Amino acid sequence: MVHGFVGYLLALAVGYWVLTLAVKEKGRNQLVGKVIGWIIILVAAGGLLCKATLCASGCGKGRGGWDHCGPDGSKAGCHGMMQKSEEKPNS
Repeated sequence: MVHGFVGYLLALAVGYWVLTLAVKEKGRNQLVGKVIGWIIILVAAGGLLCKATLCASGCGKGRGGWDHCGPDGSKAGCHGMMQKSEEKPNS
């Protein structure tokens, strides 16, 4: 669980680093650098918030992730459907 948070924090740092490098450039390079930097920052921040809310809700314990949560936060999501489909028929 901690390694996921560290990964997102590192991505935030890389996004900030790209932004600081982009400010030193001129013209199109500056624009492209700023866009890429902000994309990295926004994706990392979104992932960090998503991971924090999933962990805080208790949903997704174990392997974690969306496939273990239903839309209402219950554990009746895709993981439960996968288990049902993997069961052997009674024949």
